[in-house]
Amino acid sequence: MSDIDWSAIPKMRAMLPQLIANDIVGVQPMQSPSGSIFNMKYTYIFGTVTITDSGITVCDGEEDIPLNDFINIHGFDKIHEDYQLILKDLLGAWL
Repeated sequence: MSDIDWSAIPKMRAMLPQLIANDIVGVQPMQSPSGSIFNMKYTYIFGTVTITDSGITVCDGEEDIPLNDFINIHGFDKIHEDYQLILKDLLGAWL
């Protein structure tokens, strides 16, 4: 331990937040060597999204799939109806 240059620690503290890794991947401080790490995985829809009064439909180029079926096919839990209404409002604002 005596060979460590302790004067380098303030330089490292100033330099580490400016690394590109903070922009590319999520960096989370941990309380202990073992703990829970949370992440968000984005799912992209390739195709068109159609919003009608009867619901939201995703067209993947081959067939029209209702949004709930699309989500179930891709391994997600079924959307709660309130969430679907929020999603419809958000997508409606974008389209």
